[in-house]
Amino acid sequence: MARERLPALRVATSAFGHPSTGQINQLGYYDEFVSRTSPHVVVLVFVRNDFPDNYYVLQGLTTGYDRDRLPWTTARRNADGAFSMRIPHYGAHRDNVPTDHPPHPLLAAVRRIAVSTSHFALFLDAKLQVIANQRAQAERRLRRAQDPRYPHSLVDRKRSIARTFDDARLPEAAQEALDYMGFALDEWKTRAERDNFVLVILATHTMGTHLRFERMQALASARDLPVVDQRAYIARQNGRIRDATWAHDGHWNAQGHQWAAEALLEWLEQNRDACG
Repeated sequence: MARERLPALRVATSAFGHPSTGQINQLGYYDEFVSRTSPHVVVLVFVRNDFPDNYYVLQGLTTGYDRDRLPWTTARRNADGAFSMRIPHYGAHRDNVPTDHPPHPLLAAVRRIAVSTSHFALFLDAKLQVIANQRAQAERRLRRAQDPRYPHSLVDRKRSIARTFDDARLPEAAQEALDYMGFALDEWKTRAERDNFVLVILATHTMGTHLRFERMQALASARDLPVVDQRAYIARQNGRIRDATWAHDGHWNAQGHQWAAEALLEWLEQNRDACG
């Protein structure tokens, strides 16, 4: 699309990241890999899980890793209130959650054949794995309830921690997570000014239309960072949010990727001078 509509910009893109990481964790990817490409524009893709993922305490809750031994770049608030960066812990430990006994070898062989020859079997197997992962995550959170280092008010919630950020009144741990998110944006802005690139936030449709999005936007506005709102873009196309994701999964399908690309290209068209 960029070659057709904006040939003078000569757009080329690369993607970097890892599941369960927030913008603080992703600083490591920029420092180690992205900075070498001398980018003109860096887009931070914000999803609802980024609220807890930017705070190492909540990240320990949601991922099952020990909060003090996370395998990503993290940050800590010091005694004087200032933040400092921490390198990844290469001996990261994740809770092992007992699962059902392994299937009989014959059943395991049948499963391998089924998922390799039948789309329906592959679909069903994926859904069963999702259920198993949800059970494992719930078990990890219950184990964390026994650890005084974690906020029990969030451990005991049945709904996802990310949804907490839609509440009018935030628990102390959630407010702390917002402070960490603000620090992450400060660090990104420092790199943008140092390395001379434009920093843009793509707020995905998962950010919602309630307080969660408003809180993220407030943090961005305080730092003069532009926000591309995918949900608003979809609405302008008379589209439906549910058409952007898989039927039983909150991640983008092909249409979701298309709308994200179009929304970013629209921003590039409207901000050509900023792109170098």
